[in-house]
Amino acid sequence: MLMRTLFEVAAKHECSRVEWTTDANNPGAQRFYADLAFQQLPSKLFFRADATAIEHGLG
Repeated sequence: MLMRTLFEVAAKHECSRVEWTTDANNPGAQRFYADLAFQQLPSKLFFRADATAIEHGLG
């Protein structure tokens, strides 16, 4: 139901795509998305700035 609603919102706002992540050590989430026939994209990398990095900024 969550994914269906998410896609309805994306369609309403004419989004070109919906992307999300899951941790590599979360097989339950990976199965959930695979069961919905979504494929993992090996061409994408995920980057994160934590609170310390945000506080220090880019300078």
